[in-house]
Parts: sequence; structure tokens; C-alpha cells
Amino acid sequence: MFTERYGNYQNYYSMRGDGSVLDSRIKALPYDLFENTSVLDVGCNNGTITTQVASLFNVKYALGIDIDLTLIKKAEKHLEFVASRIGPSNDHCPMISRHNFYPISSIKKFSRIQKKFQGSLNEQGFPHNVQFQAVDIQRWQSKKRFHTILALSITKWIHLNGLDEGLLAFFKNMHAVLETDGALIIEPQSWDSYLKAAKKNSIFERSLPKIRIRPENFPEILEQNGFDLQTVVSSEDTKPKNYEQKGFLKRDVFVYRKKRNP
Repeated sequence: MFTERYGNYQNYYSMRGDGSVLDSRIKALPYDLFENTSVLDVGCNNGTITTQVASLFNVKYALGIDIDLTLIKKAEKHLEFVASRIGPSNDHCPMISRHNFYPISSIKKFSRIQKKFQGSLNEQGFPHNVQFQAVDIQRWQSKKRFHTILALSITKWIHLNGLDEGLLAFFKNMHAVLETDGALIIEPQSWDSYLKAAKKNSIFERSLPKIRIRPENFPEILEQNGFDLQTVVSSEDTKPKNYEQKGFLKRDVFVYRKKRNP
């Protein structure tokens, strides 16, 4: 886990805010899922997690994808914001200790440094080893293969939009873009959350009766599609400090490995 490798930096991090703080789900996962790997973040939103993983671990390459172009633009700005706060490198100052070197106030006053004008901030070339793309995951195909795929709190939206066929296609696509022994990390939402989403959206309300697969069926389906369940990280282990005030949702995180011979 992160604390075993890097120590306890809990005061550095929070779930939300400016994103300079490590997401508690990432903190609870084994660091070797990210160290010296290529990472795909599906449904990257504003790029917070993609940027954290790429900057705090020696990630060779990180790609964040989302269907919303507005969010992708925010992700690119967030990447520049985080990189602009990282302090100078030296042999006695690890990357994590350099993250909050320049205060937020200074970035707001003098502006962030555009990515094209930034030098490499670690051995892997951060922030130049990070990219964001606006894509529809149902139509997206990649020639590149990844060691680790993050699909955190995204399967419900894929399911409601693409129905059972869309969900199955997503799992097959993720299997195709994973390296052998690569990891798929998913955080399924409960069926109750599907019902809540349907109450707020007429399209989802019409989709719901057509769905036969339930989140509890995911392990069996993933097994059939070439994945082995490696570990389950309990929501208790991903719980951030003062989680009651942060809208924390109790969801377990599942780590699957791509089978060598599916």
C-alpha cells in the first residue's frame, strides 16, 4: 500500500479540494499497480486521480479519458496547476514532499505554467507523460496496451447508457487493451444508486427495465471475460479522514487481473 512505501502523508491529502491530496482509494491500493507502469483512467472527470497517480508514482505513461470535453479541458488545466506547485528536485527531497512546495496563492496570483513550457519534474517526464482525451468509451479503440486500468465509479453510467450490451462490450474492450497480467480496478455502484439515477433522469428511467445484469453479477461476468479476481479493498480501508463531512460513499474496490489463458 501507499503508506508502506511512502510513509504516512495523510495531512497532505484530501478527497476533493484542489486535488493536491491523494485520493483515499488510490492510497489503499498496492503501489505496484502503478509503479513503472502505464495507466488508463476511464471516466477521468477533471483529471485529479490521473494526475495524482502520474505525479506520485513512477508512471511511464498515464491517459485519462472522459466523454465530456469540458471536463477534459479542466483536466488539462488541473495537470498544469499540480505541476506548477511542484518544487525543485534534489536527492534528499522525494516527489511527494515537493508537491505543495509552491502555495496555491502564488499559483492563483502568478498563474500556472503551461505544460508546453514546463520541464520534466521526475525521471518519467511528468507532466509530459500524461495525456487527456475526450472519447466515448463505447466507441473508443486503442492500439496502445496498459498495465493498469482505473474504472472508479463509472460502470453504472456505462451500464445505464449502453445497457447490458454496452457493459459487456466495455469489459471486453478493457480486456483487449490490458497487457497480460494487467490489472482492472473497478468500483461498482450499487443497484440502489441505479434506481436513484433513474428517478432524476428520464432516459435512465426508460433504460432501467431493460437491464438484466446487476452489480452483484459482475464477478461472474468478468470471470467469463478473461479476468481473475485478485483482491477486494474494503470501503473501510478506502475511508478518508472525516469522511462523514466529505460525502463518502461506502463502495468496495475490486482488483482483477487479466488471465494469461482466458
